[in-house]
Amino acid sequence: MKRQGTITLTIIMWLLLLLMGCSSLRTTMGNYGEIRPNGAVTAAFERYEINPELIYYISGSESEPNVIIGLDRRYTLVSDLWKHRAFQQPALSGSIPQKGTLRYYVEGMNTKASQYTMSLQGFDIMDNHGQDIGDWYSILIAPTSVKTVGDKKVSIPPPPLDLYERYDREGHEGTPLIIP
Repeated sequence: MKRQGTITLTIIMWLLLLLMGCSSLRTTMGNYGEIRPNGAVTAAFERYEINPELIYYISGSESEPNVIIGLDRRYTLVSDLWKHRAFQQPALSGSIPQKGTLRYYVEGMNTKASQYTMSLQGFDIMDNHGQDIGDWYSILIAPTSVKTVGDKKVSIPPPPLDLYERYDREGHEGTPLIIP
């Protein structure tokens, strides 16, 4: 009977240690948000809709960016790796997308993605409290993280500039691309 009590006490101690470890992990991980797929964001980018509540940035080449993000104006992006873009409203006529418009960047992205038989997806950018703080538009395998680094300040690293080339070199159909 005494041995059973000791085993029970040992199990309880291990469970408490495990819970304390999870709690400290949550504290460590507590500053991280995420990106979540959202069909409405995809549709908005496909319609070239500019949300006046967002500040836009691109990563990658000017003609074929890898990613476009729009961050809530109340937040500050802590990174020198993104290029700020104030999209112009397109002219009413003409079938060629004008440089500086959201359409120009989205169509460039579509051109590049189609070369690799990939499609683009919209995502919500979520802060560490689960609040929607912006939009992300890229291919599905573009890795990132969202970290709150201060009051209304977030760090969002862009994916590697050679994202498509890595996929072409390392990716295989049905196998997820893992980028360190």
